[in-house]
Amino acid sequence: MSDNPSPANTGCRARAHTSLESLEVRRHFAVSLAADGWSRITPADDTRVIYVSSTAGDDGNDG
Repeated sequence: MSDNPSPANTGCRARAHTSLESLEVRRHFAVSLAADGWSRITPADDTRVIYVSSTAGDDGNDG
């Protein structure tokens, strides 16, 4: 027998308590892998695309 005092080794059994939580609504996107290795995500016709730069731009710009 192992020196590990786990419930399995001591003959004790712990009662498992399980609760179920609902998942958030899932959306499926059209994603493909381009020849250059980058993921391509195809937006839906009603999608608003926002471009973000980590190097250019002005935080004071409102839009």
